[in-house]
Amino acid sequence: MVTSSSNGKLAHRFHTGSFFPELESALANEIAGFKREHGPLAPVTILVPTNLLKIYLPRRLAESFGGHANLRFQTLTDLIRSLTPADARPLPQFADELIIAGLIAKRVTKGSYFYPVREGLGFRSALLSAIRDLKQADISSLDLRKSARSLNRPKFTQLADLYEAYESTLRELGFSDDDDLLKLAIQTPSTQHPALSTRLLIYGFYDFNHLQRELIAALVRQVSTTVFMPYHPTGGAYQYVEPTKKWFEQILGVEAEHYADIGDAELPPTLVNLRSGLFLGRELQQVEKPNPKQVTILSTPGEAREAREMIREAVRFSDAHESPLYHAAVLARSLDNYAGPLRDCAASRGYSVHVNGGQSLLQQAAAQALLLIPRIVHENFSRQTVLEFLSLAPIRVDAVLAERLRPGYVPSAWGQISAEAGIVRGMDSWQQRTSQWIKARIRRKGYAEKSGEPVSAQQEQRLLAAQAMEVFMQNLSTALRGVPAAGKWSTLVGAVERVARQFLRPSEELEEALGCVRKLTDLEPVRETIELGEFIDFVRKALDARRVSDARFEEGGLFVGGLENCRGVTWPMVVIPGLIESSFPRVVREDPILLDQERMVINDVIKSADSPSPLSSPPAGRGKRVGRLSDGSPVRDNVPSRETASHIPSPLGGEGRVRGVVEVSRLPLKIAGHDEERLLFQLAVESARERLVLTYPRLDPFTGSQRVPSILLLHTIEALRGGTANFSSLEDDPLHHVVPLQEITTNRPSQELLDAGEYDLATIHASLARGVRTLKPYLDSVSPWIGRGLGCERKRWGSPVFTEFDGVFTSKESREILARSFENRVWAVTALERFARCPYLFFLTDVLGIEEFEEPEDAETISAQDLGSLWHDILRDVVRRFQEEKLWPLRAADRKRQLDLMHKIAAEHFLKFDREGVTGYAILWEVCREKLTADLEAWLGIESETDSHVPLHVESSLPAAQVFGVPIKGRVDRIDAAVRGGEWRVYDYKTGGKAFKARSFNKGLALQIPLYMLAIVAGQNQKVSDGYYLYVTRRGGLKRIGWTREELRAAEPSLQKLVQEIIVCIRVGRFFLTNQVPDVAGVTLPEAALGKLMEIKQADPQWLKLESLLEEEAGEDE
Repeated sequence: MVTSSSNGKLAHRFHTGSFFPELESALANEIAGFKREHGPLAPVTILVPTNLLKIYLPRRLAESFGGHANLRFQTLTDLIRSLTPADARPLPQFADELIIAGLIAKRVTKGSYFYPVREGLGFRSALLSAIRDLKQADISSLDLRKSARSLNRPKFTQLADLYEAYESTLRELGFSDDDDLLKLAIQTPSTQHPALSTRLLIYGFYDFNHLQRELIAALVRQVSTTVFMPYHPTGGAYQYVEPTKKWFEQILGVEAEHYADIGDAELPPTLVNLRSGLFLGRELQQVEKPNPKQVTILSTPGEAREAREMIREAVRFSDAHESPLYHAAVLARSLDNYAGPLRDCAASRGYSVHVNGGQSLLQQAAAQALLLIPRIVHENFSRQTVLEFLSLAPIRVDAVLAERLRPGYVPSAWGQISAEAGIVRGMDSWQQRTSQWIKARIRRKGYAEKSGEPVSAQQEQRLLAAQAMEVFMQNLSTALRGVPAAGKWSTLVGAVERVARQFLRPSEELEEALGCVRKLTDLEPVRETIELGEFIDFVRKALDARRVSDARFEEGGLFVGGLENCRGVTWPMVVIPGLIESSFPRVVREDPILLDQERMVINDVIKSADSPSPLSSPPAGRGKRVGRLSDGSPVRDNVPSRETASHIPSPLGGEGRVRGVVEVSRLPLKIAGHDEERLLFQLAVESARERLVLTYPRLDPFTGSQRVPSILLLHTIEALRGGTANFSSLEDDPLHHVVPLQEITTNRPSQELLDAGEYDLATIHASLARGVRTLKPYLDSVSPWIGRGLGCERKRWGSPVFTEFDGVFTSKESREILARSFENRVWAVTALERFARCPYLFFLTDVLGIEEFEEPEDAETISAQDLGSLWHDILRDVVRRFQEEKLWPLRAADRKRQLDLMHKIAAEHFLKFDREGVTGYAILWEVCREKLTADLEAWLGIESETDSHVPLHVESSLPAAQVFGVPIKGRVDRIDAAVRGGEWRVYDYKTGGKAFKARSFNKGLALQIPLYMLAIVAGQNQKVSDGYYLYVTRRGGLKRIGWTREELRAAEPSLQKLVQEIIVCIRVGRFFLTNQVPDVAGVTLPEAALGKLMEIKQADPQWLKLESLLEEEAGEDE
């Protein structure tokens, strides 16, 4: 019989038990009895702690009754909103953060207590959290000042000042935050309110803050109330609930009664034993042997496999019971850690997942693009930010590009073009460098057309892409001029919205994101203007806080939710993941502003000053009466006081904390979080009606080190086995299963395979285990690519010669294509050197047109290639200007004039490169300029040492000439003519540090000088006396290394063989994949694998022929 208390017409009842089956049965019977007494349409209000219970309970009740009407499920937030006066102005979202930031900037000044941490990470949020705790405890700034007398006076004086200023600001603005609204609701309960007109049912609550307790007490005094609270008198995790249970007994004036009328509801024995035995100590004895079909513990290698195994368990349960997948749920301590991996894993395997509360709006492309619009302005058109916008945003190409340019909208190509142009940030940089890139490509195209060379379609497409990028960025820049660096909220929101509507395709997602951002204008009364950077932070918060549901409860596949938001909801099968230390139970830390010891002092001060709240006093009537603590908390005669309570170390940590204390503190202690973690685990376990799976990832994904399983798993084993459990006994327990690192096992039943990939792997493993070796027919039926892929691997690693999978073409068709592509080709000498350096790299760059490019943002200093180009440009202009000024041959008397002119030219090029190139860090660029200037002066010195030759041509393009029967072309850095006789000398500048060997082709890397000499003689009938690589830096030794005419004539046979073999290799497709250049872009093999490949292929006759010619030396070390 349920005990009641009556005062006039009021009658209260108090039921306890587990959510399922006791409380669900109690709620159904209570509602049934109420409807029988008052009629089926009589309204009844049910107050629940979560939105999910508002959906879950009506469905369960409908199953019980076959239908119901006028059941009004409300959360506390809903009820408070309905009780709040209509003229109350709720504080806009994020306004409290703005207020507290302003107060910190204004009041936390130098010399004050909090000044050293005012800019610290998290100080604002910690301070705001402390103020919220104080408000929820109904502790005023005056109360805080009283407490400061026995605490750290400077700290609490400033905290009280900030608290008082925060409250004063709210009053001045006319806003009420959530706690103010709750106070208003406490003052307005009336029997005329729909929620209070008949009977109030309070379901599933076990913890309140002080203001919420005041509201509940006020409601209880107005209306007959029945409370349904999760609690068992056996102790264990329910010790956390004990204070609230006694408080309910006090305000209701009745004792809690465990509800036993559960009808035919029945739980599996193993789950019953686990529920009843959790956290009750190690003296328990095993009641019966646990059933692994009811409780299982899974150890997985990592989070990714954990997600897969959770889906496997859910699918297995669904198939076995012929039930929908939403009968299984994953309840995670931290939802964000598992929602994404589970959604991705399920989607890739064709299953659906319903994440409770939906996913953040910021996960959608339209919302991300909207956030990037102000970021582009704030980050000064950073190349990375612009490219991120282009890759994510659903751009209205037809609205921002002319029809001719729309085929050039290729963001991937824009990324490469902008990198080649050296764009890092700045709209001026985008415009100038893109324009220069286009002009350079147009010039190259003109040179090619003039020389009769074909212009590839790829070059034409890249040029069109660059032109489209130029116009797009101009339009984007024009649109973004309306986004100011600071301004009113409405101004910034309006500017961002205009750009979004101009550039982004219309969609529901975009409208929802825009609506979310528009709400930020509500913050204008709090702070009229905002900096753009801070505005971006609030846009990000607003978009992230908005949740978008992907499906409705019990309709969207496997349920995934957070533990706290799923309390009271049950499923046939439940998975609790992430059971490792520091994850579940979470690490409980003290508040950084209000330490627990300080909270206890404040509670004592408030307790001594307060009289019992009239709202919390119990109604008169029947039922066993209980006493009260001085703060209004209920207490039994046999409950010890705080001073006499035993101090027992918690199995979850926090040694020395008080356990078993029943008082309800005004200002809660953070250390109580240890007990709350145990209760959350208890409630999660009780959410399973038929099967429970506990999982943990045993390996750290970054280090591969072992993780420590959660102590909650040991409590599980102790509850089911009795006695003491440790990690060794956990691993040895039959309930514990280890998922191996290998992808699949041969003994897994086919019905447990999640997808076709797992099925195929299992079939192959099983066949191999049976000794079957003819798998090709099966593999061909699965996919034509598997057999081909295995054939590629077999050919590459099983053949002693280079194959088509190592860069050597063997088919007739491929050779014909190559022959046609190189037909009538005039060979640049630098291309021959590139082939000699790495044949496979030549194939990627010169045949396929694939090049690796460096992200300009990653550059710490100028690249070697850019530095070489800068050197050549400066030397070209210096030599030409000296020619114009008639300074050749150089004379000592003109040295000052020479230096001044050279420095002027160098400064012009430095300034130009600063605008157009990628210089890296400013300090390193400055050092580079100083070193280059010093090297130029040293170069000028060695040029002054000879007067036998003077420059004749600079960067001279050689006309095509036949050398050894091969058409050769090139661009010579410099050609000097002898003062007497007119014979030419050829120079090629080198800016590196490692000099070539003299009179050597240096394994094919030093072909320019000898081939240029021969091409000039053959094509221009001009005598050439000698040619040199001129090392123009001090690091290179300022050396001249090269050939005289006689030396080259002696080496011509070797050079002829090498050049002709290179041409043959290119034309027939011998692009050997070697380990000469181990970091070749496009090659995924590591250096060790390339070395092994060369060991296998080194005897290939074709390779040996080329290698012998490359290794043939005609020179000596300098």
